[in-house]
Parts: sequence; structure tokens; C-alpha cells
Amino acid sequence: MHFQIWNFFYRPEVYSEWKARINHEHRFNYLTWQKISYFLGELEVNSALSNKLLHSHSLEDFVAKAKENSQYSFTQDELAWVVITSNEIWNFLELAEETRTIKEQLLLARNPQEFINIAIENGYKFYTKELGYLLTEIKSSPSVGISNSFGAALTTPIIGKIITGCWIDIAEKWGLVPPFCHRDQPNTSLFSNEDLLNPQYYLRKCFLPKGYFNQRLMSYS
Repeated sequence: MHFQIWNFFYRPEVYSEWKARINHEHRFNYLTWQKISYFLGELEVNSALSNKLLHSHSLEDFVAKAKENSQYSFTQDELAWVVITSNEIWNFLELAEETRTIKEQLLLARNPQEFINIAIENGYKFYTKELGYLLTEIKSSPSVGISNSFGAALTTPIIGKIITGCWIDIAEKWGLVPPFCHRDQPNTSLFSNEDLLNPQYYLRKCFLPKGYFNQRLMSYS
């Protein structure tokens, strides 16, 4: 994690303040989440960008420097939303892996709202779509592998103590995670029929999970 991200958002004296703020300003969408995620990913691998941002003296300066030195433009609240919400989801899923009763409750949840309610009961606040955004991000990442040439099975990473495949499977069943994700994604966040005609996106580069034809897609808006 970039030091300045920790400094601006994760220090105990500021974390709760940002958490309360974003919970009252739920007005962002998947394109915003995707943009911030791409930026954070580049920050991990682009040492030149990372070094420039390391000298930011405030969050406002950090956001301005990010815009000046990369293709990414976002607000302080947008960055806070993704950083804090992702952390809340990861922390809750880690708690579920460590606490058998909570994990059993989640596995028995009949719908996304029951899942979210269990999180709230344990002190974690995030929305259904945000859970879908994070799990979609994992599923479409290079760390997920296709186990055969038809894409009928996939392998998912264990991140920390979290078995991500378990939660991706549940989210697919509920329609929170698209059942058809490209490893090499086109420039737009949504796939059109033309994408399927492009040889770059043939089935070996796609995920086709079980129950594909019965699944519905939640509209990311």
C-alpha cells in the first residue's frame, strides 16, 4: 500500500471520520470504482508516479499531483469511497474466515441483503453493489486462472486468509458479479455484441461459470 494512502485514510484518527462521511454520500457508480482501482493498481507498479505522490503534503495535493502526472482525475471523496469501502469489505470477509458461525450465516444467506445485514450486525457497512464491484475486480484480474480451454472452471486466489472463489460463486448466483468477464478487457466497462466477434475476446479468454444461462446481471448504474 502506498504510504500516503495509509496516511490520509487509514490512520485511526481519520479512518472513522472518512467512514462516516462516505456512508452518508453514497452517490458513486461502477465507472468511478473502476477508475480508482486502475489508479491504485498503477500506483503499485509505477515507481515514478509513486515517488511523485510520496511528497504530497495533503490529500488535496495528492489528488492534484495524481491528475498532473497520470491519466486519472478524481475527487477526494471518490478516492476515499473506494479505499475505505474496499477495506471494510476485506476486513469483514477476513472476520468471516476466522469466525465459523459468521461464515455459516453468510453461506446460508438467501439474498444479497441478508449478507449485508450480517455485515452490519458485526460493525461493517457497505452496499450490495460495492460488494459486487470488488468481487468483479478480483474475478477479472490476472490472478484468476481458467482451468480448461472452454473457461468452464476457474481458479481464484486466496488473498490473506480469504478464499475469494467462495464469495465470487455466491455473488454470481445473486447476479452481483457478471458471469461473463474478459481477462483482457476492452476499453469500455460494458461488453457489446461486437466484442464477441473480435478474436481477442473468444471463449478461451472468458469466464463461463456454472449456471451462466440462469444468471441475471445487476445493472451497474
